[in-house]
Formats: sequence, C-alpha cells, structure tokens
Amino acid sequence: MEGITLFGRTFTTEQLRLGAIALSILIGLMLFLQNDLPKIQQYLDLRAEVEKNQKDLEAAQAITQTEPQIRARLSRVQTNLAVLRGRFPPRNQILSVLLVDLSQIFASSHNQLLSFQPKEFTTLTQASLRDLGKISIDIRARGNYPSVIALFDALSRYERVLTIENPTLTPTGAAGNGSLGNDLEVDFTLTTYALNQ
Repeated sequence: MEGITLFGRTFTTEQLRLGAIALSILIGLMLFLQNDLPKIQQYLDLRAEVEKNQKDLEAAQAITQTEPQIRARLSRVQTNLAVLRGRFPPRNQILSVLLVDLSQIFASSHNQLLSFQPKEFTTLTQASLRDLGKISIDIRARGNYPSVIALFDALSRYERVLTIENPTLTPTGAAGNGSLGNDLEVDFTLTTYALNQ
C-alpha cells in the first residue's frame, strides 16, 4: 500500500501507524485526566487526612500513657513539699530557734553576739508561697578578722534559709591607747523564713 493523501499531503503507512498510536495515546490521556485524575487526587487527600489523624491519635495515646508518670511526679512533689515545710519552723518559734542556733554559731566561730533585734514578721505576697513569711533581724557582733570570716562561712552553711544583707565592718580601737586593734564590729541584717502559723 502506498500512501494516503489528506489535505493535499501524502502520508506513508508508517506515518499513519505512528499517528494512530499518538492519537490513541492522546485520547487515553484525556480520558485518564477526566476520570481517573480526580480520583487519584481524592485518594491522595484522603491518605493525607488519614496520616494526620494517625499522628493525632498517637499524640493522644502518648498523653494517656504518661498519666502514671504524672501521678508519680505529683507524689514526689508532694513529698518534697512536706520535707521542705519541715525545714521551716512556725512563726511563733522562729526567733527562739534562731537565737539558740546563732548563739552556737557565734560561740563556735569565736565571735561575740552584741545585739539581736528582730523586725516585724511579714507574709510573702506570692500566691504559691502564701504559707510562708519572712523576718529580718539586725545583728551586731564582735570578733577578729579570721573569726568574722568563719562566722560568715558558718552562716552560709546553716541548715535553714538565711540571707545576709548590708554587712558593714568597723575596726574597733585597742583597749586603752586609742589605736586601731585587731577586732572588728560587724553589723548586718539576717533574713530567714517561717511558716505563717
């Protein structure tokens, strides 16, 4: 068979065969785009939604699996809070406890406690600390340089929470001759905390 003439042009059988194949591919592609492509897109959308729901489910399962851990942590916090409360004496006992303890600290560090003047007890304003209050005490002591250093070291290691504020050191005169001696007078404010009971 020779060729077919269409629109003034002659096509060989090979060209016709390739044209028929190309035309059938084009028609198949058009049918695919019309019918199957929306279904594929819908499938991909549904698959993405399923994956998102799976991640949400895993996150929810992770939260429910940690409930025993949260309960154990809450129990530890409550135990630690009870231990911490034990470190703070009641408001009506703090001064006597502190005076006895400070007397021992001053004696062991070879300092003389000259003045112990408590100020007013004030309740802490933070809601989480409403059970606690603080009291400040103006203290004056006398000792030599090494004993004063030992005093501050002993106060820093005290079992209760203490804050030392505004320390001032004043050299004192040697007895009788008016010259400076080896002794110091130490003034500072000591702040501690107690249960507001």
